[in-house]
Parts: sequence; structure tokens; C-alpha cells
Amino acid sequence: NVAPWFLERTPEEEHVFVDVGTTFELSVFAEDPTFDEPITYQWLEDYVEIVGADTNTTSWDIPRTVAS
Repeated sequence: NVAPWFLERTPEEEHVFVDVGTTFELSVFAEDPTFDEPITYQWLEDYVEIVGADTNTTSWDIPRTVAS
């Protein structure tokens, strides 16, 4: 795999699947219901490490809840 991978998902999807060992950047955007301005989610960590992954793919949840 060649880093970074840019992944786009629709708002209905909560999971992103990548190959184990893949390095990628991920930004998640949500649109304000009033269309005033976009809401940007940013990860607090530069990477996610999945300990004990022993299959070809793994996944983790991306929350879709927007705090008011």
C-alpha cells in the first residue's frame, strides 16, 4: 500500500475498511444543517494502532454525532 489513502464516505456509513498496515490520512466533514458553515472533525492522534490484528482487513467506528 502507498500512503496516504484518501477515503470518502457518505453520511450514512459509519465504517471505513483498510488493509492492515496501511498508512493514511482521514478527514471527516459534516455540513451544518443551517448551511452557515462546514463542521470539520479532526483526529487528536496522528495514527490509530490496532493491536493484535491478524486478518487482512480491520475497521473502527467513526462517530457521526455532532455536539451542539
